[in-house]
Amino acid sequence: MKVNLGSVESQVVFQLPGSVTVRGGSANVKLQSMIIQAQERFQGAARDCAVATMGGDATTEEVSLLEHRVNWDQDGCSGFVIDVTLRCSVQLCVSQTRARDAQSFAVQGTPTDLMFTLSRGTGATLTLDDGTTCTTGGGALEITQIKRPVTLHSSLSAGSHNEYVILSLKPERMCSLLGIFELPALAREVATSSDAYCRVALPMGVELFRLLDEMLACATAGSSRQLYLEGKGLEILARIFDELNSAEDARTHQLSPSDVERLQEVKKTLLAKLEAPPSLAELARQVGMGQTKLKAGFRSLFGAPIYSYLRDLRMTEAHRLLLLRDLSVTEVAARIGYANPSKFAAAFRKHFGISPSSVGHP
Repeated sequence: MKVNLGSVESQVVFQLPGSVTVRGGSANVKLQSMIIQAQERFQGAARDCAVATMGGDATTEEVSLLEHRVNWDQDGCSGFVIDVTLRCSVQLCVSQTRARDAQSFAVQGTPTDLMFTLSRGTGATLTLDDGTTCTTGGGALEITQIKRPVTLHSSLSAGSHNEYVILSLKPERMCSLLGIFELPALAREVATSSDAYCRVALPMGVELFRLLDEMLACATAGSSRQLYLEGKGLEILARIFDELNSAEDARTHQLSPSDVERLQEVKKTLLAKLEAPPSLAELARQVGMGQTKLKAGFRSLFGAPIYSYLRDLRMTEAHRLLLLRDLSVTEVAARIGYANPSKFAAAFRKHFGISPSSVGHP
């Protein structure tokens, strides 16, 4: 079922059942708020109410009984939200948004399940009523939960582009699926917090970026699509569990907050300079760490030696670029620092088990 809605420009305050109240003055701002709505179990009736009330040049599609999609493209804003109910009692949301103009809006959040968000992009600035501000998204694995009604003020910069995959489930369901008796420490910290809005974040590992790409590029259709999404949802949950355990191990190895901050800076540098990464000595000098401590701390925090991690980052970025089909294999190789396309092809095949030229083709 597809419904096209005409453009609407009005001041509206409305309540989404079990979700959020949105306040905004223009249709495109209200459409932007769908990303936050998705993070708060943006399901069936709530989704339909949102689209019908907001109006705007939006299309809602019932892909199946368990999956719905909303697409929009208005002045200043475009994107999509896919909302899927998995049979394992997990809610899955995949979304992408581009803001051509700067946007700001407020949502009134009501209690949610535990939410795990994978992200990539420029991120958004989130401000609570008490003035607390943080940057959400932007390549972080975030664990969040709203415990009681709270107003969240969000703003996006002009030209921002954000991608999200969100899993939402009850804490006890997570324990049941993973066969554990208690949540990992960081998830437990959120689940047991008395704050109205609780959030913890840690850097995403390479495997989570790969899974984010696979969900955004998913072209599986027909009767097998739900099964594919069920499997990917559980794979993401398992990988999140591994990342949380690695983070807990890093804490055990007594990395100070300052150490963690400097190691995250090293990761950002590697991401920004895939084509010509700095040497170990340059990285150590940049963050003011000894090379031995840098190597040990990086492995403890991110689960791999620095240059193994760099190789994985390069391959993941190459896979993402190949999926877009905007660049040739040679151009992709150069983009991630391979002057010799043959060596790139060999490394890619070793990493993924397929040739670069076969990516995105059946």
